[in-house]
Amino acid sequence: MREILKVSAITFLSVFIPITLWNAGHLHFAQSCDPKFGCLGVFELLTLVTAICAMITSFSLSVARYVFVGHPKARLTHQEIILVMACCAALSIASGSAIRLAEAIGISLLVAGWALFSFLVGAAIFKLSDKYNHALHRTSR
Repeated sequence: MREILKVSAITFLSVFIPITLWNAGHLHFAQSCDPKFGCLGVFELLTLVTAICAMITSFSLSVARYVFVGHPKARLTHQEIILVMACCAALSIASGSAIRLAEAIGISLLVAGWALFSFLVGAAIFKLSDKYNHALHRTSR
């Protein structure tokens, strides 16, 4: 259970922090504020959407780890941590377009698609990492 919580925390922070910093910088330097909400209102809305995307990604990657690793007590390797952080940083960039995607395809479809895509990313991470660890373990004998 502790390793699942570690995956969740790493995932959430890896998605949330980069795009939030980007949004803050963009609003500060570009001054692209909405006249209705103002700069702070736009930042709060973007932060809320980013937090929701990060929670969905965190849950999906935790489920993928449980499904593909199998043992909740299996230690999280350094390679898995690096892969999760890198892939989540890429997902973070995509979460910046979540509002436009929600307008285009609808919120429920966006949430389902985001969860599925995040799960598939997690499946790729943990399946590849598992194969790599098994191959490494076989060659070290």
